[in-house]
Amino acid sequence: MRIMEDRKFERWEWLSKLQSVDLEGMPQKDFKDLVFESMKFLNMPSTKILQGYYMVEADPSLTSEVHKTIVEFLRITSMTSKHLFKILYDLKMELSSGVNILLGWNSDSTALFTDQSKSPRIRSYVDKEITLTVKRVNYLVDGGYDSEVINTIVMSSEFLPLLVDLENINLNMFLKCEECGEIYFHWRKRQRKYCSKACQNRAGVKRHREKTTTSQEGVSKDI
Repeated sequence: MRIMEDRKFERWEWLSKLQSVDLEGMPQKDFKDLVFESMKFLNMPSTKILQGYYMVEADPSLTSEVHKTIVEFLRITSMTSKHLFKILYDLKMELSSGVNILLGWNSDSTALFTDQSKSPRIRSYVDKEITLTVKRVNYLVDGGYDSEVINTIVMSSEFLPLLVDLENINLNMFLKCEECGEIYFHWRKRQRKYCSKACQNRAGVKRHREKTTTSQEGVSKDI
């Protein structure tokens, strides 16, 4: 059971990593590793697209065409996941202010968030596209409720497992990078402030420069 839970977290973690890589400029070996990870974490039919990468071993002339197809697929997946991460981070912030949120898609499956300590319950739904809608809910005295749409996103059905994963995902795992402001996913115990090594390194360089500048200013005053 623990392994299954970790797998769900790793799937979101992989999406977070995908958002920070340079798909066009990646070395061949790194790109191949990324494709392998993508096949592990994504659903059909995306795996068929990604498996095309290995067709080039049989026919090298396919290399350029297959590579472009996969890069475009991963680029769209990255952009969609970035939007989804932003929606879920905003959802976390809404919940922290004490409001109720209704999260649903394709008018067939809904999950009610009442606070960050409670998990949604989601029924599986399969379609070519999933329209995810986030609504702010106000309950009425008569037992009904008014709702206001605050966000929406259209996704490929490849994202369905991720939505089902939300049943076991704490929204506090969605964080904002202190360097670039992008939203990333982090579920491990070790604390983290940055979405990527690049942002961590940039922040380190800034701290070093600020420290150097402060030291130089102190020396100047002493003189």
